[in-house]
Amino acid sequence: MKPRFIPRASLLASSVAAVLASNMVAVQQSSAALEEVLVTATKRAVNLQDIPMSVTAVSGERLTELGVYSIPDMEKTTPGLKIRVVGNTPSIIIRGAGSAGTTDTAVPVYNDGLYRPRTAQGLASFVDVERVEVLRGPQGTLFGRNTLGGLVNVITAKPNTQKLEYGGALTLGDYELRKFEGFVNIPLGDKVALRVSGTDTARDPYVENTFNSDGGLKDADDTYLRGQLNFDISETMNLNLTAGYWRDTANGAGDFGHKVIGIPVNPETRQTNGLTGVLDIRQGLRDGWGGGKDSTGNISNGDISAQISADVREIAFDYLPNRDIEEDSFSALFKWDLGFAELKTHIGYADFESINLTDGEFSIVGSYRTDTLGAGNVSGEWGLSESLQADINLTSTGSGPLQWTVGYFYFDEETTYAFLFGDTVIGSPQTEVWAHWVHGTESSAESQAIYGQAEYDITEKLTVTAGLRYSEDERTSERIYTNNDTLTDAFPTFQTEPSIHWEVATKNEGDDDTVDYRLAAQYNITEDVMVFASAATGYISGGTQEITGDLLDPTEVDSYELGVRSILLDGAMTLNATLYQADYKGLTTSLLTLNSDGIAISQTVPGGEMNSQGLEVEMNWQPIDNLSVVSGLAFDFSEFGEFRKRNAYAEDNGLADAEGFFDLDGEDTPFSPDLTANLGISYDVDLGSSGRIVPSIFLYYSDEYSTESVGYFWAKQDSYTTVDLTATWYSRDEKISVQAFVNNATEEDVITGSDTFSGNRAVVDYNNPRTWGVRMAYNF
Repeated sequence: MKPRFIPRASLLASSVAAVLASNMVAVQQSSAALEEVLVTATKRAVNLQDIPMSVTAVSGERLTELGVYSIPDMEKTTPGLKIRVVGNTPSIIIRGAGSAGTTDTAVPVYNDGLYRPRTAQGLASFVDVERVEVLRGPQGTLFGRNTLGGLVNVITAKPNTQKLEYGGALTLGDYELRKFEGFVNIPLGDKVALRVSGTDTARDPYVENTFNSDGGLKDADDTYLRGQLNFDISETMNLNLTAGYWRDTANGAGDFGHKVIGIPVNPETRQTNGLTGVLDIRQGLRDGWGGGKDSTGNISNGDISAQISADVREIAFDYLPNRDIEEDSFSALFKWDLGFAELKTHIGYADFESINLTDGEFSIVGSYRTDTLGAGNVSGEWGLSESLQADINLTSTGSGPLQWTVGYFYFDEETTYAFLFGDTVIGSPQTEVWAHWVHGTESSAESQAIYGQAEYDITEKLTVTAGLRYSEDERTSERIYTNNDTLTDAFPTFQTEPSIHWEVATKNEGDDDTVDYRLAAQYNITEDVMVFASAATGYISGGTQEITGDLLDPTEVDSYELGVRSILLDGAMTLNATLYQADYKGLTTSLLTLNSDGIAISQTVPGGEMNSQGLEVEMNWQPIDNLSVVSGLAFDFSEFGEFRKRNAYAEDNGLADAEGFFDLDGEDTPFSPDLTANLGISYDVDLGSSGRIVPSIFLYYSDEYSTESVGYFWAKQDSYTTVDLTATWYSRDEKISVQAFVNNATEEDVITGSDTFSGNRAVVDYNNPRTWGVRMAYNF
């Protein structure tokens, strides 16, 4: 591990103590006070400052102020949270978890406490959100499955029988942005209430396609609707029924990234080299899928003049990209107050389908197969996920020194996935698709668990927590390969009705069981200052090895925390800090291997270990009634332990072993900057009878980081700072608001994801450009 961590952490701790002491002297008589924040991170509503764990809670109002409308926007709200986006698939990274080497998501998204198994399900727009809770560190006891690095729980506003409420908002902006939001809450008598929420967004692409004006990327065309019906069955029983629908038909962001930046080559040997090469800016691909390692910086169809635009948001593709995402979801939450405890039964179902197709060679020049098929390639993915889950728990409600929760969890998912690399028919622009190189997987996962957690007040100041969870997982998968080069086996309806009907090449299955625990002790130094220490574990169920069918070991983590939660300055400030260490083992890596038919397939194999340690600090301060300051710091030193990664290029500069693997022991994990920080300042100006106006500025800073596990020269993001500006006017009665905003005001270009597709092209994703707009809202 890096020895620099201890002195840096000590220095930061000393700095926090110094700042704290100076603030207490300078602002001791502050009359402002922050509101209490309640969260459900422990499956009961408790004060955020009373929890011996790392939790960030962001209210719906605050999300709107920051312009955060989906999971990919959450990065700037939470210290230490990074969002990696490759094409249409985001992944959340916390404390190194999720940066590399897992067979499933390491930081999942929950909606109202229900697990979402596919990372793409996190792309749905926020609407009528009460708050978002980000839990950092493993949540193996109460939440269990796949919460290796933490989780993000999106909590929506609930129906109420108190009064009729409704509201709507219209946002207009550059890139022809048009966004509608609305909700209505309707009491249907004293015991029943209906709440309907929805949003619809349309926007032109952020990434311009100079060859095909209809083929730009990172546009928006999505609709989300949610209906909730709440029944107060009796004074002790309540039932909430929820149905949701989401549809996204935008072009998307590309399948593996939107911007090819070149082919890393050694200029002397003309062999691909990602370590010390240069980027050949001629685009295209001669070797469609054979690994590409012998590509000599190469070109397509002899077009040596095909060049890559230097503009990070400009592409030239001939194939018209398309994306079609659709999800139907249903849930039922039943609560029964038994007097001594509350019984909750939460059942959820989701049917999710996603199709993403884009230009396979990232250019306007064709593939090497123009003799019998079309003039270009298309690549893409198609996936189905049908999941059912149930969480039944009993939580104590008494006021005694012992509080407890016991429960049972069940999860079942059936998935189908297909990867396509094919040709288009002759024409311009390219639109039709025939698949001649496809592999697919049909798989299932079933998980069951029993869990319990208890907190006991040993004294008025000292509380201990102990939790235990036993989980059983079963997985099956059928891997399918085909390499049809003729139109006889073509799939002209792949875009609208894909299906898999090929012979099974490998069938894998396995099961495993895991025990996770959580231990914590918290001590209240004063009424407003609490310190805690904790140890916890988490896991991701092992996947199956594609070639042998063997079950891989689970990915596991042992995590330790020391923290402080404090309310200072007569309630005007909260200052929280957590020192952590996490040790991960059982990570995986992937490599391309030729099967018995000579087809290159992606194979998951054991990778190794990873270690993470750091310090997170959050401050919320209201020095005077009208001024609000929110800030956060995260020092994270995540590095690989014993970990191997296959070289993606022909040359390795003599650093790889005989099998072509790099030893990454001691190297930084990707998307793990040493320091990230945010600072938000807003001032509330009273305009008398004309209402009030609140100007705000929000800054986010990140140290440099790598976007690939191996330190390729082209996969490095320099340190950067982004600036967001808003000014919001509220009417005197608070019913009307108008917000003007500028996001990424200084136009920072930030790499948010990368890939080494086909072994030679370097492909990256960039953040959104500078955008501006006006949001007009009315709430009654």
